[in-house]
Amino acid sequence: MTSATANPVLRALPAAYVLVPTDQIARRPLVPWAADLRREAAAAANAGGSTYDRVRCEELIRCGNAAALVLANGGRADAALRICEAEIVWVRRLAERYRRPGLRPLVVQPWINIGRLHARGGRVEEARRHFDQVGRCSPARPCPIADLVIQPDDWTEQDRDLDALREFCRTVLVVDTLRALLANRRFEDVLAFAAERPADGVDHLEPIVAEAELVALGRLQRLDEALARVDGYARRADSWERIVIRLREAELLVAAGVEDRARRVIARLIDVCSRVDLAAKARVPFLLPIEHLLRIAWSLDLADEALSLAEAAYKAAQRLEDEPLQAGLLRLLAEAPGNPVRRAEFAAALDRLIETTAYARLRGGDGSAAPKAAPDTAVLDALFAELLAILDT
Repeated sequence: MTSATANPVLRALPAAYVLVPTDQIARRPLVPWAADLRREAAAAANAGGSTYDRVRCEELIRCGNAAALVLANGGRADAALRICEAEIVWVRRLAERYRRPGLRPLVVQPWINIGRLHARGGRVEEARRHFDQVGRCSPARPCPIADLVIQPDDWTEQDRDLDALREFCRTVLVVDTLRALLANRRFEDVLAFAAERPADGVDHLEPIVAEAELVALGRLQRLDEALARVDGYARRADSWERIVIRLREAELLVAAGVEDRARRVIARLIDVCSRVDLAAKARVPFLLPIEHLLRIAWSLDLADEALSLAEAAYKAAQRLEDEPLQAGLLRLLAEAPGNPVRRAEFAAALDRLIETTAYARLRGGDGSAAPKAAPDTAVLDALFAELLAILDT
């Protein structure tokens, strides 16, 4: 049996990221994604109507936000930051020049994205400042954010749904703060944040806070305390949230040296997830915890039991065109027991993906491995330059 001390996956448990399903989009191949965004941004910029037309501005902000994500994933965090900052300056300029204060709420998403870029760069306090400002947004009062103030009348009629806007802002505050703290190994700060009861009555956030607490306690070696909380958290969770809580339980058991119990928990989760129709559930939020479950299963010598689930998850990731998910699953399948021909096919598919992907972390551009030469990414440069030019008008 694989020992935790000998296996790098098992040594770093619980994994320091959020697995409870949240809204996450598929991470498509970056080059065609960037090409699509160039066309969409040009169409919005050249559409008829006034410069300050709200629909036109919303579309350009959407393109800018997506472009920042593409650029960041392509290893160009500085370019992504410049796009987000340019979006905010552009919105502020249009709102002032044309006396259209109703455009001001469009700064919220690029402000969030700047916070996320700060988190990726290890600038946790700056990231938290961004998320805290979003968390305080409300159509009931003036909201200082991004060096301007959104007044109550600036929000659209749809935004003035107090419950919906409050839920959105609270979700950003909780989820992005926890992701930033976990990614930067600020485990004591995770517990301090959780102690503030940040979900504040938003039900879907409670399991995310609970999961983060289990991870933080586990990484701080407060294993008995973490394990004592698992059953209570699981009882209050729905099906997918419960799967994640039980997966965290297995990780805590491994960290505590109780691998036999951990294997039993993982075996039960494999059985549960194998009964899920992944063709119908082909969405990133559901596949991410399954990918992590499979990684733990492989490390605990349960690959035989999980092989069918891994192949089904890979097919679902292919349908989504999510390259990081495909890469993670292919790495497992290329090391699977059994048919050597199938292993070779999966290894060849992984090689092809790595040779063609523009995702920096898959190519080793994040320092995790010797970086491979990137494919032709001129379209990313063009997207950056064209968006900056549009936002300079």
